[in-house]
Amino acid sequence: MDIITLIIPLFLLIVLGYALKHYRFLNEEEASALNKVAFYIALPALLFSSIAQFSITQVFSLQLVATGIAVTILLFVFAYPLSWKMDPKKRGSFTTCCFRANLGYLGLPVVFAVLGQSGVAKAAILQGILVPVYVGLTIAILLSGKRYGLFYVFKKTVTNPLFVSTLLGILFSALSIPLPHAIIRAMDLLSDISLPLVLMVIGTRIDASNLKVYLSTNITSALFKLAIAPLTAFAVFAWLLPTDMETMKVGILMMAMPTAVATYSFAKEFDADDKLAASAVSFNTLLSLLTIPLIIYLLIYL
Repeated sequence: MDIITLIIPLFLLIVLGYALKHYRFLNEEEASALNKVAFYIALPALLFSSIAQFSITQVFSLQLVATGIAVTILLFVFAYPLSWKMDPKKRGSFTTCCFRANLGYLGLPVVFAVLGQSGVAKAAILQGILVPVYVGLTIAILLSGKRYGLFYVFKKTVTNPLFVSTLLGILFSALSIPLPHAIIRAMDLLSDISLPLVLMVIGTRIDASNLKVYLSTNITSALFKLAIAPLTAFAVFAWLLPTDMETMKVGILMMAMPTAVATYSFAKEFDADDKLAASAVSFNTLLSLLTIPLIIYLLIYL
């Protein structure tokens, strides 16, 4: 398999999104509207159809889910002490950037390119289960010292469209609920546009203006997300939770994704350092142009 042919088209779509925003073909309002279509319609359709059309016994892996949760918690535990000397607003943003991966917008396209539909179904379940883990840890760290009730955290989690679509997909799959052909076809068409759309959305969110200002924190978060996370996932699969090769590849690829775009949105909403978050998202995404092809090469050829 030609790694360049496989991965370059994905990143060309990210570049296209950046160019559309940079050259003002899309303004901020239009880019936000594009993001809403991806987040609330296209990506949920992909998650639902990817899971619902497979038997749950084919795509659910306890080893995969356990590994994803374990890696996430370990990243959180080791990153948080590094932020203790930072300004409180930077502390939450930095820690979140170290453990929250771009599973939906970049992980699913990469897994689909490498492993196809069955890989995406497994990745979608992992992503859906990690959504509440990510949201819970993110809100906990961003709201440390602030007064928000558990109901608020619960509401933010269960109303996330990616979580809801994954849950519905698992339900339809587990109960073998048939879907009308017209619905399946419509979902497939939405799924076809979802991956190009979300990749362009990533491009519209890249901001290079603060890369130098936050260079040290960017490098640290990139080390956590692009190196420590996939290596930890490999170690867990190799020594603690062995599984089949496809499932292991899904887990390592998903853990190797750069900092999630949503990190910026959460930082802005909860009055953390949103500029640090935006810089880390941009830096990690750009650096992943090198690290993701390397990891794919290692997984395929070694």
